[in-house]
Amino acid sequence: MIEFNDKIYKYQLCAVISILSVFNLYQLIVSEVLLSIISLFFQVLIMIFIISKNQYTRITIKIWAALLFISGAAGLIQILASWGLAALDEGPMSGVLTPLNILMKFVFLTYGTYVFWGAKTVVPTSQLEGPNNV
Repeated sequence: MIEFNDKIYKYQLCAVISILSVFNLYQLIVSEVLLSIISLFFQVLIMIFIISKNQYTRITIKIWAALLFISGAAGLIQILASWGLAALDEGPMSGVLTPLNILMKFVFLTYGTYVFWGAKTVVPTSQLEGPNNV
């Protein structure tokens, strides 16, 4: 059993995961982006773990946050590479260099970091009770 020391972290995490799950489900069904299955799997798993207060919630949140961070970092590298190729007239100015895409990559990068470090608020209930309250 686990508990969150920071309830605001828990509720905003659930809200963001819910929004991203709907978006990934839309991408899977309408756009047929098969990579969204990976994100959707972790998002549903985290929600189930949070609701059931599973002992593996913290590690699952950290894995998901690391994947979110890596995707943001990889996206920024892709943007920089596209920008460099466009500056050299070697590549087309594709949709990669849009302000919305750049913003989303920064959001993934920073939110992944926030979620990763915020996962420390997930503690086993035995730690909350303390040695004298058992």
